[in-house]
Amino acid sequence: MELYMYTPPVYMAPMRPLVKPAPSVPIVKEGPIPELFQAPEGQYNLADPGSMFPMLGNTSPNIASELRLACQPGPFLGGPGFGIPPTPQQTSPNAASASSTCFGATQINGKWEPIYPTRMSWVTVQFPSKTGDRGLGGLLGKGGKGDAAAFLPPAAADGRYPTKSSYSSSSSSSSPISSEPQSVPFAMSPPTVQSKWPFAKTINAIPRPKTNMRNSTSEFVQRVIGLDSASKYLAEKGKTVSEVVKWGCWHMGRQWAWGDFGKQANETEKKKKDALVKVLFSTPLTCTAIINQTAGVDRLDVIIGFETGDLLWLDPILGKYTRLNKNGVLNSSRVVAIYPDPRQPTHFLALFADYTILRFNISLEDPINAANITSRPWDVFFDRVLLATTNGPDPSLSSDSGTGLYLDREQDVELLKWKNEDWVAGVEAERAKDKNAIVFTGRNPVAALKIGGARINALAYSPDGGKLASVSSDGLLRVIDTSEERITDTFSGYYGGLNCVAWSPDSRLIAAGGEDDFVTLFSTGRDARTIARCQGHSSYITCIAFDPQSNNPSSRAYRFVSVGEDGKLLFWDYSPATVHKPRQHHANGSAQRDAAASSMTVNIVDPSRSHTPAERISGRFHPAPSRKSIPTLQPVMSKTVDVTILTGVYCLPDAIATVSRQGVARFWMRPSSRPPA
Repeated sequence: MELYMYTPPVYMAPMRPLVKPAPSVPIVKEGPIPELFQAPEGQYNLADPGSMFPMLGNTSPNIASELRLACQPGPFLGGPGFGIPPTPQQTSPNAASASSTCFGATQINGKWEPIYPTRMSWVTVQFPSKTGDRGLGGLLGKGGKGDAAAFLPPAAADGRYPTKSSYSSSSSSSSPISSEPQSVPFAMSPPTVQSKWPFAKTINAIPRPKTNMRNSTSEFVQRVIGLDSASKYLAEKGKTVSEVVKWGCWHMGRQWAWGDFGKQANETEKKKKDALVKVLFSTPLTCTAIINQTAGVDRLDVIIGFETGDLLWLDPILGKYTRLNKNGVLNSSRVVAIYPDPRQPTHFLALFADYTILRFNISLEDPINAANITSRPWDVFFDRVLLATTNGPDPSLSSDSGTGLYLDREQDVELLKWKNEDWVAGVEAERAKDKNAIVFTGRNPVAALKIGGARINALAYSPDGGKLASVSSDGLLRVIDTSEERITDTFSGYYGGLNCVAWSPDSRLIAAGGEDDFVTLFSTGRDARTIARCQGHSSYITCIAFDPQSNNPSSRAYRFVSVGEDGKLLFWDYSPATVHKPRQHHANGSAQRDAAASSMTVNIVDPSRSHTPAERISGRFHPAPSRKSIPTLQPVMSKTVDVTILTGVYCLPDAIATVSRQGVARFWMRPSSRPPA
């Protein structure tokens, strides 16, 4: 008999096949940053980082971690048997600021970029002398506390306001704008009292934010740094002589900051400038804008937009804030940009990521019981209008239906407008008895807009406040008359979408840039047309700005600058006297056809039968002219000033500022201003 021994099977985990790790993305070697570049007016020099303006922040999580570890206490204090428990962790201001700026940062080509592109906003403020030497005005008892000179608007400080008689909000006005300075800025509402600065008294009547940042228990505002030092800074300004300062604010990650541009008070110290005030929030910031009309020595109204749709009205000088659209009750999508209305200092437009534009009044609050909103009235109105234009009139939109949503038969589907006051008139009376009703009377938003059907990339008010320009991903530039609330002109870009737009200081010209690598110039008014294309970028254009310091209104010569994803900074000079239309040698008369098409007026047709952009666009439609029919401008200066994408450019009195996607600001000092050695 055979002896049999049972051997239990051995269970072993199957061998997994070896997986090769994914190859790492190679890091492209970056070139050096130039120290200077040459322009027609002279040499521009790069200022040392932190010497003229505070550093915007650090986006590297490694730096933030090192700062947090450096301020942590040891794990054990005292000798054996006499242990003292460590104190709670104390976060230094630098560590808290670094951790807030790197929030959500991503690494591209070995460098960290903030979660959203860093944007800046600038304003000029004049501090009157505190010594009592105020000339004839001081002898007459003027210039004391509350004097209007303290609220000198930035453009007025440079004497760039045209005369009031030349201002016209109509897009059809073709009268030339005078360059003579005046004392009353046309960007404000017409004054009711004749004085040097009559609007100063009205500014004092504008409400202020309500919630104190020092004693706030809100989780939304987590920390405020520098309020005391900012008070000391303001007390020193104008102590001996009158001063004009340039303030800038910016956002990065979860941090908002405010600083001043200029050399150190003590030039012998080689210390880097620090921000005057920093505010840390619980959610990432997406945009910021200063209300220039109200800026003064004792107030700085700033609007901040957030990823959650929240809006915050902040005054760092007063140390208070007010929240609007709290927790996104009116619109929960990301705030793309904010545009203060130059005609009304208390109003601004907020562009949201869902393409909706809401008009807010900082003196009004959110609707009562706003948390109960299930369907926003402007969204319902927009949907019904679009449905009515496709399927015919909707009986529920009649003026007798009690909805307050009356549809005009000639409603422009390219510009949909919902107004709070019109809606309230037909609805609020019926809901007055309901205690849980959502009350919109005297509340935000004041109005809602929907421009076109594509993504809105940027808006821009004209300096005189009479027009609003809109550029979108469908490659169209729309010009809206703000007084008549209608689209007057629609221009088509050469190719692709349009990303950015800017107005000339005299409100005559519009410059737009986009995916065709061109900066295109347009004129408005009766002679609305495409003037020229500016060729010089090798990638998408991200930002354009006109330079008031180099413009000559008397000769209608314009200087504007542009930046793009190619890292280039370009200077452009345009003058009608020096730019001529190319000669045409077409026997078939194509030149005449291009000229006629450039200013054609398009009639609205049924959108259901619309096949071309011209058939569904209101107002005067200007198709893109051929490259041979309009001039092509070349830049007067072209320089690669950064190794990454540039997202912003700003023309300051003493420098040209560029901001990169990595959140780094560089200041190129003008030939008349030398950077500190």
